[in-house]
Amino acid sequence: MSDRPEENSAPPSQKAISKTNVGGNLSVGDITQNINNVINLFPEEFIALIRKLFNKLFNLFNKLFNKLFNKLFNQGKEARQELLEKEKQKVETLLKDSLYHLHEEKPSPINLPKELSPSLLDNYRNNEKPGKLPNRSVSREKKMIDIFNEASQKLLILGPTGAGKTIALYQLILELIARAEAKLNEPNILIPIRLNLSTWKVNQPINFWIVEQLVSNHGLRKDLGRKWLKEGYLLPLLDELDRLKTEDQEECIKAINVFLDKEKCPTKGLVVCSHLEAYENHKNTKLKLEEAICLKPLTESQIHDYLSKSIEYPELWEKVQEDSNLLEYVKTPLFLSILVLILGPKKLSEAQKDKITNGWKKCQSTQERHQYFFDIFIDQMLTEAVKSKYYPKDNKPSLKETQFWLIQLAKIVKEKSPTDFLIEDMQPNWWFNPEEEEKYDLIVRLVVGLIAGFTAGLYLSGWSHQLIVLLFAIVFGVTTGVLYHSFYSISANFSSFFGKLFFIILPGLIFSLPLFILTSPIPIQTKISWYWLVLVTGIGVGGVFYALSLHSIIKAPDKLQFLSKERTIRYTVTGLILGIIFVPVHFLLQPEFYATHPLYGFYELFCFCCVGFLVGYINGIPVEIDDKKSPNQGITRAILYSIQWFVIGAIISGLFTIIMDGFEVIRTTGIVLTFGLLASLIGGSSSGITVIQHFTLRCMLINKKYIPRNYVAFLNYATERRLLQRVGGRYKFWHDSLREHFAEMNLELYKTTQKNSQH
Repeated sequence: MSDRPEENSAPPSQKAISKTNVGGNLSVGDITQNINNVINLFPEEFIALIRKLFNKLFNLFNKLFNKLFNKLFNQGKEARQELLEKEKQKVETLLKDSLYHLHEEKPSPINLPKELSPSLLDNYRNNEKPGKLPNRSVSREKKMIDIFNEASQKLLILGPTGAGKTIALYQLILELIARAEAKLNEPNILIPIRLNLSTWKVNQPINFWIVEQLVSNHGLRKDLGRKWLKEGYLLPLLDELDRLKTEDQEECIKAINVFLDKEKCPTKGLVVCSHLEAYENHKNTKLKLEEAICLKPLTESQIHDYLSKSIEYPELWEKVQEDSNLLEYVKTPLFLSILVLILGPKKLSEAQKDKITNGWKKCQSTQERHQYFFDIFIDQMLTEAVKSKYYPKDNKPSLKETQFWLIQLAKIVKEKSPTDFLIEDMQPNWWFNPEEEEKYDLIVRLVVGLIAGFTAGLYLSGWSHQLIVLLFAIVFGVTTGVLYHSFYSISANFSSFFGKLFFIILPGLIFSLPLFILTSPIPIQTKISWYWLVLVTGIGVGGVFYALSLHSIIKAPDKLQFLSKERTIRYTVTGLILGIIFVPVHFLLQPEFYATHPLYGFYELFCFCCVGFLVGYINGIPVEIDDKKSPNQGITRAILYSIQWFVIGAIISGLFTIIMDGFEVIRTTGIVLTFGLLASLIGGSSSGITVIQHFTLRCMLINKKYIPRNYVAFLNYATERRLLQRVGGRYKFWHDSLREHFAEMNLELYKTTQKNSQH
């Protein structure tokens, strides 16, 4: 420090300024001194208050940040837990409602004989050729999960028809879920997921198929499904390999082996379940799993203990013991359960039981015995005097009607719907021949044309105050639907780009040109030129028919979550870009209108941005888990989305119209209804169009007597009668053998009987 007196006598507040800091080189000590000097200007109480307030704000932000971080960190954990709970509930319901438990208040499951069959695998790990390793029996008391663990969590379950393969698989799933629930706090828990291989397509990689099934049948987001599979959180249990076509089963086995490649396998475990005979047909192609277990027939001692002790029907054991064919037949758990259901109820007299057993003895083949027992079982289930909560006034369908509709359903499920049956998934080609499909398509386009014409007519009549314009618009809307149906096949000759233009321009021209020609002589006074209004409505009608062309398959919209920031921003910017394109075109066509309404272009841009914002905000993205909890839930959701979009379109158009042109009852009402109806048709994944398609299909099916008027009540009634199983909104026959029995019945015979019963 300098010894000059003027420097030493400088005030303390100025001592921080020296030759060095004048040059801009402040030291940490200088900065701290300056801050302290500023703080010392305020009272200590004020400084303490500020510090206290700062600490509170810091703690608040810290809590919010930690809460947000923990939510993001635990999001996967919560989703996994939810998926576990839903899978557990689903399997418990299916197991409880299975045929093996229908006749018991407290089920007494039989420990099925099991045999390890390594000869049925590609024994690559032992460098042995298939067939070299011997088979060996397993203790009946040994649990499936113990066998699964000893097989390094890669197991093949096999058995003949009705041997209890699916029940064994359900029990294994419940044991795996219990194990996962006990380790929820651990990061690497395995989530068991049952998937039906009947939906697999040739040349489709198994990992892609698994993700696809997680999305379609378990409601999981695709990105989350990929992540979980890649990180090894999922334990797929693949059922119904035998339901694939024979030529496809071998390709599926090869695809599973590729998936099991040690270097690329994304999962720590895998279970495959199949019919024994179907699997054995592929002698040269075997699965590369660690162990195979084959379910064996019941022993006589097991049957005796089950009938005489577990369910206390010793008289039934006596009947079984008397007939060697019957004894051999009921060694399969499925047919033992059917026998108990048929002959076990004490309400049957001995004479009735003798009649059934005598009829059985007349059957010459296994096929005839199957049909005989199934027919008696179905008859007893449908004639049993049980009060139905779905038909409370005893107006339930007749026996023949019920059989007809179940035969129809079985044929549909077998041929068209390889998985569980969902009402909202019904498609026209499931039920109709080509001529009937053409009629369905025409009716849908007529209804869409009627609504589109009515919508456009409301808009035009609101501006013109001419009722005749509304009538013309309705007529030309219906005409557009008819002609567009006729020209629809032409679109196949266009490329994708020109095809899209064709889908929009053609219906727009069919609607707007004759409408403009016929309304030109009418004296119409509007602020906006009439040809411009008609052109805009033509574009709107074309847009509706374009949306219809994109939804040739009926698909209910997914449940959505809101507040997707990225999507909202993207759609808002898209709306702004469309507005920037639209406004100059409008200006070139009507410069005089913009001269009198200079702010109109800004309002149009604002409107486009609002629409884009709402589309991005409301549409959102599919939720992580979206199980179908009730029948026809998807169509109910589509109706709600249609109402939601009607309200959005009505509010936006109403506010815009009132701001720009003031309130006028006829014009404002017409515009509000127009844009509300238009938004309800094409908003929310075209939910309005989906509703029209579905209800058109339902009405045609009811008219042709293919389904009852209240299909949900009927399916629940069949579930109540123990012929179907229901989990949430999904239905299935309780066993493939029962479905096959219904599918093989003569539908024409029951159709004739059913028609006669209507008269």
